[in-house]
Amino acid sequence: MNTGGCNARDIEILDILTPFHDAERFGVKSVVSPRHADVVLLTGPITYESLSEVIEAISAMPRPRLIVALGTCAIGGNIWFDSYTILGGVPNLLKLLNNLNIQVDGVVYIPCCL
Repeated sequence: MNTGGCNARDIEILDILTPFHDAERFGVKSVVSPRHADVVLLTGPITYESLSEVIEAISAMPRPRLIVALGTCAIGGNIWFDSYTILGGVPNLLKLLNNLNIQVDGVVYIPCCL
């Protein structure tokens, strides 16, 4: 899910899914619905505009719920961490999900970009 980023990570993700790299041979497959997903990949800082869709997608996932935060924007908000339109990174999202009683079973942080 692009949660408000610059699309730089999204281009890299799409490249991995092409036949050249063929991530499907390792069992990585992009699905349309979060109800069929094992992992949600978040790219970009989490904006308040995208927050309801992110919460809805994560709550629709079957357990165990796993989140991968790809890039410094998804991890901590990067240079927009203190903007009034940004919730921040995945740690702030996890606090909010905990308050809503939505359990996340694992988080992987992959720093890249700035």
